[in-house]
Amino acid sequence: MRKPVYYVQAYRWGKMDNHSYVVGVWEDSNEAQLAAEKEEQFRGGKYECVVYSAYLNEPLEPWEEDE
Repeated sequence: MRKPVYYVQAYRWGKMDNHSYVVGVWEDSNEAQLAAEKEEQFRGGKYECVVYSAYLNEPLEPWEEDE
């Protein structure tokens, strides 16, 4: 059975066309969301994070909590 991974990307001022960086990759969506929240706090509001859900060797899609 395929299992997704959760990838966290931080975007400066929440703009996808601005500077961004990878925060990390997790197996658990809750851990990824927690890391995203901690990163936003650490950066003092200058960066907003997005959690993406993906399977290996496939394109990334935004992760939604109701999945």
